[in-house]
Amino acid sequence: MKKFCLSLLCLFSFGSQSVFALGVCPEQVRVTFLDFAIPPLIFGIGTKFEDPPGYLIDWVQQAVINTGCQTKAVLSRRPMKRGFFEAYQDQTDIFTMASPSAERLGQVVFPMVNGVVDKRLAYLGTSDSLWVLKGERSIHWDGVTLTGPPEFRVGVSAGTILETIATERGWRVDLANNGANSIDKLIAGRVLVALVGDAIVQSAAEDKRVRLEKLAPIVETTYYYNTPSMAFYASYPDFMGRYWQELCKLSRVDLTVFDQGKLPACP
Repeated sequence: MKKFCLSLLCLFSFGSQSVFALGVCPEQVRVTFLDFAIPPLIFGIGTKFEDPPGYLIDWVQQAVINTGCQTKAVLSRRPMKRGFFEAYQDQTDIFTMASPSAERLGQVVFPMVNGVVDKRLAYLGTSDSLWVLKGERSIHWDGVTLTGPPEFRVGVSAGTILETIATERGWRVDLANNGANSIDKLIAGRVLVALVGDAIVQSAAEDKRVRLEKLAPIVETTYYYNTPSMAFYASYPDFMGRYWQELCKLSRVDLTVFDQGKLPACP
């Protein structure tokens, strides 16, 4: 675990975990991460993990340890759609980059309080904004209405909450594989505007970032969670409850990661 230690996470003592007092511990938990880089949350592209792998991988592994269970974390990386599909089919136990939507609320489990998703247990909250190339003047956004040339489309990541946000607003969309791909399409001139999480733009290469301009105001703030499959949660609800709590605490240790300081306090 030492080689995964990043920043203030090292302050958490491995010998201080309390005993898991309630429920049954799983022997292992299969955890799926995205297959593209979101520095400093996730480094590297593809199925393998870099060294160091990123804050999110650190937080997840430590959260499993901090439950008090002797559970082995089995990590993998997948594209967004495949990651969700495997969680829906109980082929993975936890998908780590989930934001709530009407569809997902019926297919994976989010932490809930009083019948709504508990934002206090989100490990990441990031602004979603409309981005254009610097100097682009044909696209206009006032916080309510988005206008542009006839038949223009908004670049979004397929199968994500951003696609849902865009379609619910009635925008024509151009689907990309992920946020990085949306940025590439924007820079290549294949779309005039893209709806992308600010965190994704911040993690892009500098030569790409400097070519982009954010339209104010932001469109929405999206909160991200680790979501278990329904079958895994049904078998280990106490483990997941403790896991969410521990992940929450760990994700707020270093408040310089994106907008962590804006997240609500853990319950």
